[in-house]
Amino acid sequence: EAHFQFHGQEQRVLSDVRVRFYDVLAAQRRVKLTTVLAGIGDDLVAATEKLIAARQGTENDLLQAEIRADESDILLDNAHNEYTEAWRRLSAVIGVPTMQVSPVVGELEADLPSLDWDSCYAMVLGGNPMLNAARTRVDRASIVIRRAQKEPIPNVDLLVSVRHHNFTKDNVANVQLGIPIPIFNRNRGNIRSAEAERIAACNEVRRIELNLQD
Repeated sequence: EAHFQFHGQEQRVLSDVRVRFYDVLAAQRRVKLTTVLAGIGDDLVAATEKLIAARQGTENDLLQAEIRADESDILLDNAHNEYTEAWRRLSAVIGVPTMQVSPVVGELEADLPSLDWDSCYAMVLGGNPMLNAARTRVDRASIVIRRAQKEPIPNVDLLVSVRHHNFTKDNVANVQLGIPIPIFNRNRGNIRSAEAERIAACNEVRRIELNLQD
């Protein structure tokens, strides 16, 4: 169980780092695209002003161009803020909060695997460390039940002794057999406690399965 919990924590750290990396990569791409979009907005304003100067445009056209340019600038500011936030979250999950912001290298669309629900669900149920740890708790509870059921079964005590009487020159053998009879102590309390623990462990496995499905 401790082995599975260790690997579960390890996978959580690796998954968090991967998720945060792709958040940074997407935010970096968003900054690049909105920078181009903001430049297009500025070019549109400049072109509209030239059209007005040549008496081929209207003030309304210029106003529309300026609105679009402002919207592009707002998108660019938001993209920069999201990029900064993504970097801070990445540095936090890595454990290096003072890490300097620098470009990351990767592809968002390259080598995407083809996934389907059934195979992914089966893979998750088969290899999830927390689910495996819960299953080991079921096995442990089953062993505890068997132990509790066997504890009231008495041990058989057998004593064999051989003696020699020097006076009569006789050899005497003695055999004693003792079996405690568990009339009152049948260990029912421990058996029921172990059975309840196993039921709880089985329900925990089911809960984790449903949580993974969700």
